[in-house]
Amino acid sequence: MKNLINLTFLFFVLFAGYNVSAQDVIFESNLRKLSIALRGKVPTLVEINKYREIKATSTANQALQLASTDFVNSKDFVGKFSNNVSNLFRVFQSPLNNHKYLDYENPPELNTGNPPSVFNFLVQEIFLKDLPWTELLVKSEYYSTDIESNIDFNVSNRRFFATAQTQVAYSPTLSQSDFLAAVTTGLSFTPVYDKYTYQRGDLRIAGILTTPDFIKRYVSTGVNKNRKRAAAVFRTLLCNDMVAAIPASKDGVDEEKKVALLGVDEYTEDDIINHVKGLQVHGQNPECMKCHRQLDPLGELFGLIGETLPQDPSPGGLIFKTESGAEINIQNLNGLGELGGAIAQQEDFYSCQVRHFWKWVHGGHRLLTPKVEIDLVAKFKEFNLKPKSFVKFLVDQPDFYQSITYSEAQIVTFGAFKTLKKCQSCHNVQEETPEMQNINWFEIIDDKAHPKRPTLINRSLKQITKGHMPPPESKADFSDAELENLTKWLKDYKTNFDGQ
Repeated sequence: MKNLINLTFLFFVLFAGYNVSAQDVIFESNLRKLSIALRGKVPTLVEINKYREIKATSTANQALQLASTDFVNSKDFVGKFSNNVSNLFRVFQSPLNNHKYLDYENPPELNTGNPPSVFNFLVQEIFLKDLPWTELLVKSEYYSTDIESNIDFNVSNRRFFATAQTQVAYSPTLSQSDFLAAVTTGLSFTPVYDKYTYQRGDLRIAGILTTPDFIKRYVSTGVNKNRKRAAAVFRTLLCNDMVAAIPASKDGVDEEKKVALLGVDEYTEDDIINHVKGLQVHGQNPECMKCHRQLDPLGELFGLIGETLPQDPSPGGLIFKTESGAEINIQNLNGLGELGGAIAQQEDFYSCQVRHFWKWVHGGHRLLTPKVEIDLVAKFKEFNLKPKSFVKFLVDQPDFYQSITYSEAQIVTFGAFKTLKKCQSCHNVQEETPEMQNINWFEIIDDKAHPKRPTLINRSLKQITKGHMPPPESKADFSDAELENLTKWLKDYKTNFDGQ
């Protein structure tokens, strides 16, 4: 597909009357790739001519670097990458045609359509101003529109931020009826901007985690008790996925799990009563506690957040096993504000965010090897976690434009490494197998002379082929493809990250 697009572009160039060389075609193909990666659209004819002229008086590399500077400073870049974050957190995206909406202090006229949400505004401002990425977790100023507040019947922004120290409206209130009339007639209007300010370091406030969008997306119930919100924090910020599961009974049938899915079949009143009794011990099973020991303390930090941010912070903690196997156990956190600060200091936070940016820039066409990831984490810190600067660095690397081919052995090895890290997250909390705790699979795979390598490979292969691992209650965490790939590596390859 990629080759077809390049051939189509070449055909367009040749038949549009250009007098270009092969080098020009390569340059314009690279410019097109750069523009799509950073802005989500192809460059215009005017832009192509502009950077061709720059290339003519300097070099192709210098012209592309100037183009990357222009592109990351565009509102198209802000729109594309802020929507990447929205996708990551699975919240409402900001419509791309509304990104002229970013001048907070002097709101321009906006064509009718859905405006950015509080979440969108916060993320867009970070990209627009190239603020440190940790602002996702510590920012204490929020922007919204009265339009969104009026049409959002679940959580009103003004009600949600009722405890803010200051509230400023940037223009007269636009009623819901006026908004709907404008949408119907296609008229343009001046939106309403509200600004809610909390004191920096307010223990209740944690950037995107205390936006109506995040709270609405991950609803808390009497059963999950903020665990969905906690799981979303681990997944997006620490790349620590946790899948809800109820351990299977010995005969493979779990009536409690079936009754939990009310509506699938008909259940008697006794069934429901027994299910409610079961909820009273929800999370007490040892298998459940592998996740609950992490989810519960973090979930407690969300406290009684509902339609309004509470007056007081809720205590809780941050407990998890890092990818390297170390135990992080930060108890007595006083509110989400302290949680945001604690996460922003974790090495797993840096590596997780680097993976997100890598995927947003390269898509699924390039693998992020463990060695490259380590170097990029160091570079991310060197840029003071500034996202725009880091993205520009990624696209300014010469290999951004190169097609990299990986051997089958490398692909199998990378996949095996990811699966083994998932295995390790469980083994690190099983005290009955201390010899399997704190294993650094990066070192085991990369160093073929590692003294523990043969024993660990043989033991892992034996446990998987016999069906002992993963256990039934963890089977859902692994796809068949993942286990097949891991078995292939353990049995046939045993290669390092270079495929050797």
